[in-house]
Amino acid sequence: MVELSKSEEELINWARTQVKEPWLGIFRVAEKITRGSILTPEESEVAIPLSPFRADYRQLYFLFRELLPVFVFQPANLFIIVLDSEGKRIIRAYLQETRYSNFVSLKNIELSGQWGEKAEGFIAADDPRPLRDYLSDCFRDQAGEINWVMIANIRLFKVLKEILDGLESNGGLSDYLVNVYLALKKIYANGWISFSPTPNILARLEDIFRKDMIEYRSSDLFPQSYEPVSKSDIFVIVLRGRDFTVALRLDPRDPGNLTVDKEVYDRLDRIPFRKLAKAAARKTGAKMAIALSLDPVVNLLYELVSRPLPYGSDDQITILRKLLSLIKNFKRQWTICPSPIALKNYVRLPARLLGLPYDITNLADWFLPQVIVQGSGIALGQHFRTALIILEGTSVQAVIILEHYDGGLRKVKTFPVSELHPLFERTGPGYRSIREAVIKAKHLIWEKDGWISFAVSIQKNLLSELRSLLLGKKLTSLFRLPFAFPDLVRIFKLLRKGGMVVYPDISLREANKWVKKRGRFWVYSSLIQIPFTRKRPRTRGLLYVKSTIIAAVILGVIAGIILRLAAT
Repeated sequence: MVELSKSEEELINWARTQVKEPWLGIFRVAEKITRGSILTPEESEVAIPLSPFRADYRQLYFLFRELLPVFVFQPANLFIIVLDSEGKRIIRAYLQETRYSNFVSLKNIELSGQWGEKAEGFIAADDPRPLRDYLSDCFRDQAGEINWVMIANIRLFKVLKEILDGLESNGGLSDYLVNVYLALKKIYANGWISFSPTPNILARLEDIFRKDMIEYRSSDLFPQSYEPVSKSDIFVIVLRGRDFTVALRLDPRDPGNLTVDKEVYDRLDRIPFRKLAKAAARKTGAKMAIALSLDPVVNLLYELVSRPLPYGSDDQITILRKLLSLIKNFKRQWTICPSPIALKNYVRLPARLLGLPYDITNLADWFLPQVIVQGSGIALGQHFRTALIILEGTSVQAVIILEHYDGGLRKVKTFPVSELHPLFERTGPGYRSIREAVIKAKHLIWEKDGWISFAVSIQKNLLSELRSLLLGKKLTSLFRLPFAFPDLVRIFKLLRKGGMVVYPDISLREANKWVKKRGRFWVYSSLIQIPFTRKRPRTRGLLYVKSTIIAAVILGVIAGIILRLAAT
């Protein structure tokens, strides 16, 4: 055993209790599930290491089975090497074994023998590429195929300890995410972790942190810029795989629990997919539930993690096509509850009978991505920077600078609110006053941080109104629709009073003049047809006749209601 310094020994002991033991608990549960053992809820509930979350691993097991090959490799046996603080000596080595794309065991690897010296030579030469093949040859008898190698400096555990210390100091979820970001930034900046070869998901992390795609400073934000989620809002995501159903939830009253009760998702497993979201919302009391077929989600995730960041134009087009193809397959690949009026059958069937193309299943996923990507490049340019200013009245809450290159997002950074706060504090309410402040803010950011192409200010209460309108049930039924008009009126008034201001806005003004000249009805009716493909019904058989009869009845009922109202 390699001799350690006092500080290294303390970090190893901490990692053994706070990192290794929790992972071993997850591996033991995964190994039992792999063997077909029936576990109680108490036996299957695990704590996610270094996080405030816990979950029923009987659900996460199936997710790992499908997602691990996308994010990493298959079967993904991992050899772990821990170096001393100087990064020269191997002080610990482990092997994580997988079965059915789940990690099921962690073996200690003895440091005796000649393998360690040669492995240290590969690491010192900063050429870890042949290391995996060498380790596979050395440990083939006891470990089988080694798919990838992780090399970690022991200082990594000091950063992980800072995350856990911050979590134990009763920090909220937003504070926890900030601490994780700061930890990853420190780890990658110092090169305290590396992989050979680098898995897709971790390669994207390297893209973000080694290319400095995110520059975040909490001191740049107003102390109360985060808006808490309503304590009554519960959201559920149901994932339907080939042979399983998994239900994940976000419950502000119990934020640590990621999965719903076993009794609930056992019942969901027997529900037809088209009714899955509605059943999940009813059984969990969720304000919103979304059901997704896992296969198209996996395909989309693969595109997201396999392409280097920042995404180029071709990457964006491919990803958008995958996303729009998923959206297009409503009720086959996704459902939502409560569903918006536009997705209701009593709206879609009459539109289909009248030959109108405005149906989500007619979404033009084959050419719309190219229109969006290339159209935005023509309208906004290939290289531009946008300053997004979040306001609460005349108080600046946050300033975020978005830098785009080749149409893709290259960098996100914060800008000190203290620099812009005096500009807005001296302004009065109203669109013109806020617009003048936005113009001054654009030039000030230009002087301090470089050229800004666009400056956009948004009021927090406008975002709150939009959130309330979209997440409420007022847009989910014709009977509730009249109750949405007060919300729409408030949103319209907020926009007129400076709820959202864009500068420069010459292109928007010219577009508005053109719309007035051509006629709003003609322009809007033409634009709304662009996302949809006109096509004939696929069949004229019994299914088409059935849909036609139902749509005709719906149209007749609506016409009767209109005539009755007109008569009164």
